[in-house]
Amino acid sequence: MQTAPTSAATSSGAPLTLDDLFRRTVLRQPDAIALIDPPNKHRVTGTQPQKLTFAQADQAVSAIAARFVEAGLPPGSIIALQMPNTIEFALTVLAALRAGLVAALLPQLWRQSE
Repeated sequence: MQTAPTSAATSSGAPLTLDDLFRRTVLRQPDAIALIDPPNKHRVTGTQPQKLTFAQADQAVSAIAARFVEAGLPPGSIIALQMPNTIEFALTVLAALRAGLVAALLPQLWRQSE
C-alpha cells in the first residue's frame, strides 16, 4: 500500500510554499476556477460576488505583491489583515506570502478595543 508523501519539496530540496503550490496549479489549470465569492458578498462589502480563474487570480496576486514591495515593506515584515471572507482576502494573503511578508490574520469581528 502506498502512502502519501509527508512533505513536498522544490527541485533544490527546499520545502514547497503555499505560493509554490498555487503557481503549480496556475501552470497546470490556468482556466480552472480558483476562487468564488460568497453569495452574500454584496451585503457585506457592497460589491457583487465574482469568480476568478487561476490565471486571473495569479495576475491579481502578482499585482498586489508588487504594491507591497513598492510600499517599501521588506521581506519578513508582519502585516495585519482583517477582511471579510471574500476573494480579496485570499488574494491578499497569497500576495503577502509572495512578497515574503508574514500575514497576521485578525478575526473580522475584532474591534479597536480588543
